[in-house]
Amino acid sequence: MFYLFIGEDYFSKTIKLEKLKSSLFEKRWEDFNFEIFSAHELELTRLQEEILRIPFKAKKRLILIKEADRLKEPLRNFLCKYIKKQNPNIDFVLYIEREDKKDNFINYIKRYAKKIYFYQKENQSTFKLAKEIDKKNLTNSLKVLHNLLSEGIEPEIIMGGLRYCWQLEPLNYREKIKRFSLLLDCDLSIKTGRLDPIFALERLLFFLCRF
Repeated sequence: MFYLFIGEDYFSKTIKLEKLKSSLFEKRWEDFNFEIFSAHELELTRLQEEILRIPFKAKKRLILIKEADRLKEPLRNFLCKYIKKQNPNIDFVLYIEREDKKDNFINYIKRYAKKIYFYQKENQSTFKLAKEIDKKNLTNSLKVLHNLLSEGIEPEIIMGGLRYCWQLEPLNYREKIKRFSLLLDCDLSIKTGRLDPIFALERLLFFLCRF
């Protein structure tokens, strides 16, 4: 399994990574089952050696590659082939801070990986959207939404930005459950193709502002 962590929120990435690690092995066996590499220092032979190692008292081993968008060409070529026929004993987490739509390697990996979005600098614009939602102003919320979309910010990033904003807000339990439930429904509607992404986001804003 490949996980692609996209965004600049290192703290949230770390929390997600720790949850993943705990699902695969006990903390006391982490040194045997978890490896961290930076893209600029990783060599192909070392990665191939790690892939051949078996888990020690664990479900799987986990390999983290930071700045994966800076991997050298031999590693990129290897991973593009490997991801189609993976060692079932190994999970990968690839960190990238910003999504470059022109990066063929990342675009290819995205087809097979589970993508998880975190806060990015451009998501500062979603604070404006979150504020309009707090005011229950549907008209302005829709205007901000379409401005974000016209700037090329993808629906997944907008939803990730809202999620980040709401994590910072002192919302009461009932309001927090409502917002995150609606956000989850929107995310599933987009990923399953049940709704057009733009319509799904507009629908999300309608429910958030009117109810």
